[in-house]
Amino acid sequence: MKSLIILSILFMTQTSLATINPGGILVNEEYQQYWSLFSKQLTVKIKEDLLLKLNQQLKEDQEKYRQMRCKTTSKSGRKRCRDEVFLREIKVVNVELPNAPFSIKELTDDRFQLLIPGGTNEWGIHVKVKIRTFVNNSWLVYPSAAPDLDVKIKNIRIQGGFNYSLSDAGKFKTLGIIDPEITYKVSTKLKYNKFKWFFKKLNKKIKKKLNKKITASIPELIAKVKSSFENMAEFLEQPKLTADISIKVPEDKLVSQETIDSMIAKIDRGMFEKFSPHGILAKAEYKNPHDDSWIQDFHIAPQDYKPGEILGYNGYNDSAIWTGNYLASQSFRYMVTKSQDSIASMEHALSGIEMLLKVNGNSGLLSRAAAPSDSIFGKSIIKHRRNYSRVLIDGVEWISHHGDRNGISRDQYAGVYFGLSIMYDSLGDEHQNLKNRAAKLVSMMTHYIIKNNWSVTEDRGGVHNPTVPGTGPTLWSGPVVKFPILTIAHHMDPQDEIIAKELELASDLSDTAWLSIYFAVLDPIKSYFKFNLENMNFYNYLRLERNEKRKAGMLKAYNLLEQYIGHHGNVYFRLLRRHLDPTSIERAKESSPMAMREIFTKLFQKNHREAIPKNIDYSGIPLVDYKSYDGKISKRPAGPIDLSIRYNTGSFQWQRNPYSLNPAGEGTPKVEMTGMSMSMVYWMARAVNEGFVK
Repeated sequence: MKSLIILSILFMTQTSLATINPGGILVNEEYQQYWSLFSKQLTVKIKEDLLLKLNQQLKEDQEKYRQMRCKTTSKSGRKRCRDEVFLREIKVVNVELPNAPFSIKELTDDRFQLLIPGGTNEWGIHVKVKIRTFVNNSWLVYPSAAPDLDVKIKNIRIQGGFNYSLSDAGKFKTLGIIDPEITYKVSTKLKYNKFKWFFKKLNKKIKKKLNKKITASIPELIAKVKSSFENMAEFLEQPKLTADISIKVPEDKLVSQETIDSMIAKIDRGMFEKFSPHGILAKAEYKNPHDDSWIQDFHIAPQDYKPGEILGYNGYNDSAIWTGNYLASQSFRYMVTKSQDSIASMEHALSGIEMLLKVNGNSGLLSRAAAPSDSIFGKSIIKHRRNYSRVLIDGVEWISHHGDRNGISRDQYAGVYFGLSIMYDSLGDEHQNLKNRAAKLVSMMTHYIIKNNWSVTEDRGGVHNPTVPGTGPTLWSGPVVKFPILTIAHHMDPQDEIIAKELELASDLSDTAWLSIYFAVLDPIKSYFKFNLENMNFYNYLRLERNEKRKAGMLKAYNLLEQYIGHHGNVYFRLLRRHLDPTSIERAKESSPMAMREIFTKLFQKNHREAIPKNIDYSGIPLVDYKSYDGKISKRPAGPIDLSIRYNTGSFQWQRNPYSLNPAGEGTPKVEMTGMSMSMVYWMARAVNEGFVK
């Protein structure tokens, strides 16, 4: 019987993690709504896993029965086996999930409690077991019986949380841990036609035993829950891994501004001519592998760099987000230069985003990548991916790539919204046509997301391609992901009543914005791309929001994020923040022309292929014991790694965590990176340093 208890409690502790402000109520409603999209599939999986583990318990009981030699008529055998209960058969009758993975039990300005799992329904596990037991009567020749036993374990819920303070500046402090509580219900029912007097007593005995075992396990569970909150509190006492181990470049070793300007011009030209076929950004795979720096191959000795022909493209799983970022970088470029080249690049990227939507019938569903099927890009998708569809556009067959299993994701939309919004605001009335095109796409996507109740399922694996297993839906939940979308759309079309109403309905979520950041900064190393998305989202939201109440909650969350990752040496995050406050003296120093010269000196030393240089040297980096929020200890750099040797593979330098010591030579030396990471910060810095950001 103990396996039933342990499995039930463990299931709930692994499923997730008074007074509730209006934002907390909205969060609970969101999670209850979204959980229903997963629960049917998850129920089947849990029943399978539960049965697998119970069958293991069944084998152990059968072995114990054999070893105790209970199958006997001898007096010694009867005496030995009386009061023992063995499993004979097991059937999982039903698993009813809670209607939310967790709920906010309490949320005020100084107190937070979670209920795990959440929801209001009765949930539980119903198991039907055939047991083997021995009736305690000596006059029976063979006193064994095999009654049916129904066991229902219901409504196990864990409650825990903490008292806290959070200032407008983002200073967070845990003031105390609230003692956790655990509640549950157990019911048992034995069915057997004979010896009813015996089994009535046995039923009470089994129920008592089950309750006793649960009760005995509760102190350990409470200790674990409390320890989890204590570890989180300890972790957030102050930022971790903050030592300054950056390498100062002597002034006489800095690359000149003229060299930087020349290099960025080549990078921008390369993105336009080589890395954005059909207006959609991707990394190019060349014939010849390579392992040298940007400065060497594009400035010092470009005549010696012989990459060979482009064989295909790479990184198209994320083409949508980086095409949006490419559009943003060229929009910042236009702010500074007002050049026709920048307009051409913007229109090029805009046309690519239009195709990412057009291949799905302009419904608002975004594709990750798209290309004509007979192009190098299209052939690369067909060769390397599985979940794609074919569509005829103006007589040309296009390939639309959806992501092999998970379909489109929030980050792809976030990058596209980012690019379209920066483009829209960088242009004047003389480019009203381009602004209208951007606004049309934003409206199309936003109406699609709202219409689908902030979830997408139609492009999963198994839909377009039955041979590819699908995953659950893509969801937009909480203010940090919802508000930027709605604010951008409302900014471009204030008369759109559907968007205005949706924004108003979601307004109270702003009070909960800090919660998503709280849980994000608990792990400042894994899934570091989340910080790129959050900084991008906050930037678009905060520069456009006019509702002071909504803005206050979001600004507090943004400042909380700054407290824990502000020391990471991420110039892109610094520039986004400086654009929101161009008057900041501290920010101006971080991204002054001289500071940017040092940054580009380091960036240009890095390999432009998607591989860690073979001669990279980490020997001078001090390592320290790093205790994560879950109590695990590992060796990590004492501070953010210097930019010159920081992990640089992938499409965007600024979403790579600054603590990774990746092995020399790791990566794909035939794949050329686009350089968009450098173009972005170059034009952002010039825009703010030269007074184009107000």
